[in-house]
Amino acid sequence: MENLFSIQQVASMTGLSTYTLRYYEKIGLIKNVQRYQTGYRQYTDFDLAWIQFLIRLRVTGMPMLKMKQFSDL
Repeated sequence: MENLFSIQQVASMTGLSTYTLRYYEKIGLIKNVQRYQTGYRQYTDFDLAWIQFLIRLRVTGMPMLKMKQFSDL
């Protein structure tokens, strides 16, 4: 069974703000985030691994537009 995390938990684990996580989802860098019946986001282990990968891309200096193009592949 896969672990599920709240946006606050993911923010704490990754060092990203909840605002940044919502922004990444809004622009399509993070896709298909599940929601609880209450509407709150629930991130999976896969989502967490993808977010950690996005952080590594940012560390390389990759611009947001390139990250978006890469994620669309």
